[in-house]
Amino acid sequence: MASNPGIPVSEFTQADLAARNLVYVHTSRAENSMDSFIFSVSDGTNDVTQTFYINISPVDDSLPLVTNFGVRVQEGVRKTITEFELKAQDADTPEDVVMFTVFQHPLHGTIDYLSDDGRYSPTVTFTMSDIYENRVSYNHDGTNTVEDNFEFTVSDGRNAMFLVEKRGALVTTNTAQAFQITIMPVDDGTPRIVTNLGLGYLDYLDDRALGVITDRNLQTMDTDTEDRQLLYTVTSPPRHGYLESSLEVGTPITIFTQEDIDNGVVRYVLDTELDSVTSDRFVFDVSDTAPNVVSGTVFRIRWALIHFEKAVYNVSEQQGSIGVTVKRTGNLNQYSIVLCRTEPGSATSASSIGARPGLNDYVEHAGQVQFEEREDTKICTVIINDDTIYEDEEEFIVALDTPAYALLGEPFTAVVAINDIEDKPTIQFEESVMHVNESSGFIFAPLIRTGDVSKTVTAICFTIPGSVPGAV
Repeated sequence: MASNPGIPVSEFTQADLAARNLVYVHTSRAENSMDSFIFSVSDGTNDVTQTFYINISPVDDSLPLVTNFGVRVQEGVRKTITEFELKAQDADTPEDVVMFTVFQHPLHGTIDYLSDDGRYSPTVTFTMSDIYENRVSYNHDGTNTVEDNFEFTVSDGRNAMFLVEKRGALVTTNTAQAFQITIMPVDDGTPRIVTNLGLGYLDYLDDRALGVITDRNLQTMDTDTEDRQLLYTVTSPPRHGYLESSLEVGTPITIFTQEDIDNGVVRYVLDTELDSVTSDRFVFDVSDTAPNVVSGTVFRIRWALIHFEKAVYNVSEQQGSIGVTVKRTGNLNQYSIVLCRTEPGSATSASSIGARPGLNDYVEHAGQVQFEEREDTKICTVIINDDTIYEDEEEFIVALDTPAYALLGEPFTAVVAINDIEDKPTIQFEESVMHVNESSGFIFAPLIRTGDVSKTVTAICFTIPGSVPGAV
């Protein structure tokens, strides 16, 4: 009753109606357009039962609830956007009034509307009713892309706000939402070899000469194909070695992928018995999943060998030093490093086992020899000690070791023989011919001692008869 609001009533009189005291209060949250109640009226003797109908005028107080799952489209194909991918529900707004507006267009396709005459045309607006009628579609332009999107807003004609679900909760917003489009690629491109520089050097690893093939040496690209599906097939294997995977050491392979190359697991291994070869090659095909094939490509492998020019060197002790020539052959387009060091033989240095104090024949040496690009000759210099003590010919060894960006060739050791002829002790007459008068009674024959004079020596001096006989 208007006179007593908030309290429901089940009885009233005609006088209440005449006084406009009876009020209907709508309390339901449901979006209903009609309500009713059944009543009976009595004059004390007769009863009449009727139904009273109430028309409810709707008020637009509900916001559209947007469901957005995105869509998957094959490359170059049109895909209809259905209510299972994009939907907006509004309890108090008809579907043909709930309006989508494209805020930002897709980059690799168009949003199209299907008219009644069967023609598609780009559109910036469409309704929920259009989606139900399969009139809205995304048309991919056929480019090699894997994703696209467009941004949209939703309105029910009165409210610019709408509802979206984020982290399990409904959020009211008017911010443009992204509709994600996943493009399923079609393999219609041919693999393209973008890098084929070959290998420029080999190194030693676990006593084997090998080189790792990386994407800096060999790379193939295909916009339609992942690296793990780009397949290399060796059609003509290397002559002087083999290819292997670091995951299966020692097992030759003829098939590998671009992903294997990217991960650095493909290696060329040189046969150990070869010591003079400086190049090799193999021929391969590369294909994608179609398969599109690029055939007959050559991959070249080159490396450098570092070695001594000679296996034996002779030097005089008085010379002071010996320059041992180090040569580099093969690929000179890469700098290389090698260690040149001495090893004792019959000749010793100060640090040699068994070295004699004061009798060091050479100065121990261990130093890097670096070849720059295009260089093929270097000198490894060893100091020779000179003294006045006579020694027989003695030897020590010069060796090459631990090369980087190169391999060792033959010979990688050289023998250095030290000659000490100048210090060989000798005793001789000062003059080869002497003159004396018979009346002198005797002759002095001076002796000269040369070479090593550090020790006491004796010599027998005797006469041999000539034209003058001697007395016994």
